[in-house]
Amino acid sequence: MKKIFALIMLATFAFCFASEQVNLEINPNMTLRQISDETHIPVNKIIHLLDGDYSEETTVAKTGLTNDEINKAIKRYDSIKTHYYWSIVAVGMDSIYCSDHNRLCYWAFKIF
Repeated sequence: MKKIFALIMLATFAFCFASEQVNLEINPNMTLRQISDETHIPVNKIIHLLDGDYSEETTVAKTGLTNDEINKAIKRYDSIKTHYYWSIVAVGMDSIYCSDHNRLCYWAFKIF
């Protein structure tokens, strides 16, 4: 049974890394909320990654950002998201393997 759980965790891990590369063509009249809806990235996270003090309804033209700058922010979010998923999978796999031995696995603490 534990092998099945481990297999499911590994499949989940692989699925998380199989993200599509989004190269968004941005209209200058698009708002940050519309970009968020198309990329499925929270608006506040987009604003943080763009290093600006913008509102959700700010248009791309008002920010003065180019398509390349916005696409770089989206790629940066993907790399952060991948690290976050890796952490969740590692903790899950550690708890599965540790429950078999009824003791703590210290290898996970050495990684982080």
